[in-house]
Amino acid sequence: MPSVNGYTYSYSYGSFYNYSDYCADSTRLIEHYCYNGAAITLAAIDCLYGCNNGACNPGQNSCYDSDSGYNYLFKGYAYGIQNSAFVNRSDYCINQSHIIEQTCYDGSIIYPYQFDCTIIGKKCSDGACV
Repeated sequence: MPSVNGYTYSYSYGSFYNYSDYCADSTRLIEHYCYNGAAITLAAIDCLYGCNNGACNPGQNSCYDSDSGYNYLFKGYAYGIQNSAFVNRSDYCINQSHIIEQTCYDGSIIYPYQFDCTIIGKKCSDGACV
């Protein structure tokens, strides 16, 4: 959660790892999180109200889209701060025809957009139209 200086822990190949969130500068947070329940990754988050002690100052939403918007051909994810909590949502198939594309609305709200892959002659598989 970006409004709290958090830690992400993992155990891999016989070793224990501890990653702490930190401020890269006065307005940018480096947030560690578990991606798909396995890999620890990090996200650089712009803190509109500043960054202090490894946390964004409260009062903002932010959103970043890994595949730069409505890109149905690649599985992506949208992540950011939503109501003072860090959120990471992946694109996914709701059936063989339809995908839920996670994208950003107004640069600050994670928005799930439903798209019919058959419109472009494709089917949905593992979060992408293929």
